[in-house]
Amino acid sequence: MLFDPLRIFFSGKRPIPVRRRKRSLPAAQRKVAVEWFTARTTEWAEYMGMDFKAVRVRDMTSRWGSCSAKGFLSFNVRLLAAPGDVIDYVIVHELAHRCEMNHSPRFWAIVKRAIPEYKELRKELKSIGPGLLSDSRPLNFEGLRDARIPRPFQSADRLEGAVLDPSVL
Repeated sequence: MLFDPLRIFFSGKRPIPVRRRKRSLPAAQRKVAVEWFTARTTEWAEYMGMDFKAVRVRDMTSRWGSCSAKGFLSFNVRLLAAPGDVIDYVIVHELAHRCEMNHSPRFWAIVKRAIPEYKELRKELKSIGPGLLSDSRPLNFEGLRDARIPRPFQSADRLEGAVLDPSVL
């Protein structure tokens, strides 16, 4: 039998994949990331007139975020290595699912109302994403508390629930 970290080979037989070890996030780093994503998501939720129950942060291998029907938002901790406007796009994308749990034209209208340049940001995420997802190096959280991501709005610019009004979509 030959050993490979990703597969076990038996002489003369097909290789049997070994389940990859789940990437885990130390508790202290998870706490900081959850606090950061919660604060940023709260800003966007207020701006968009949306609500959510809680934010979860995981070190995922194939997704940037998800939204449950119950209002729980999950974000990939690897997003923190992306530019701030790309992170904001993912947050807005997941918040838009609070209104439309699909990717219909109504869903994209909600995203566009909050971030008009979302198509460019989506392309950028697709471009840089594979490198961020496959990066197995430990995450560097130094300076995260002082992350300089520009505020997307002033409080006076709030959408006042227009996103939820079907007549504007």
